[in-house]
Amino acid sequence: GDHRDLHRLIRRQRQMCIRDSIAPGVSIYSTYKGGKYKKMSGTSMACPHVAGLAAMAAAAGNDTPDKVKESLKKAARDLGLAPEKQGFGLIDAAKIK
Repeated sequence: GDHRDLHRLIRRQRQMCIRDSIAPGVSIYSTYKGGKYKKMSGTSMACPHVAGLAAMAAAAGNDTPDKVKESLKKAARDLGLAPEKQGFGLIDAAKIK
């Protein structure tokens, strides 16, 4: 299931670490020019995930960048990677407060 898939991707170390957290960034099905869709990889695919999570944290009442960051940090799950590979971990949207 999802848990095994996540760990498989981690072992290959192909997620993209976005400064302080880790987000999906490999083979993301996204819009593409000409009204098409395409699987793409890279920080351009991972950043929207983190931006959306940050928006959720701000909407939950975290009214400064430091409060947003702390909210995301508290909602993150340690994946057992070195900090330089995962930041504070994978953010669980359901845990954002």
